[in-house]
Amino acid sequence: MSSAESSLCESESAKLIISTQNTLSIMTQSIGRDQARRNSYARHESKRLILKSMISDLHLSKRTRAHCVQMLNLLPRASSVVRLRRRCLQTGRGRGTLRVFQISRICLRELAHQGLLPGVTKASW
Repeated sequence: MSSAESSLCESESAKLIISTQNTLSIMTQSIGRDQARRNSYARHESKRLILKSMISDLHLSKRTRAHCVQMLNLLPRASSVVRLRRRCLQTGRGRGTLRVFQISRICLRELAHQGLLPGVTKASW
């Protein structure tokens, strides 16, 4: 192999390593953001539930309910349950996660092929 070809291979491998590192750092950041949202949700969950129940209580005056709506709007948006994302426990992947196993479809396939999931077999008909 000539020196030009070897330098080309080295530059391609360096690009691949940098790309992999960037992907891992982005994944770590998204996992960290999701964990911060989960902590915020845990801190504000009881207050949010109380305010929501007071807002829906028709026995309270409109003024009291309007004040509860204002208090609810003051809570951080990240503390809402709809902001949470179900992620794979092994990889942190945010899409294609199965609720039953709490892992992504890719990890499920790998673990099933290795026979590490009890009761899961490859389909054949």
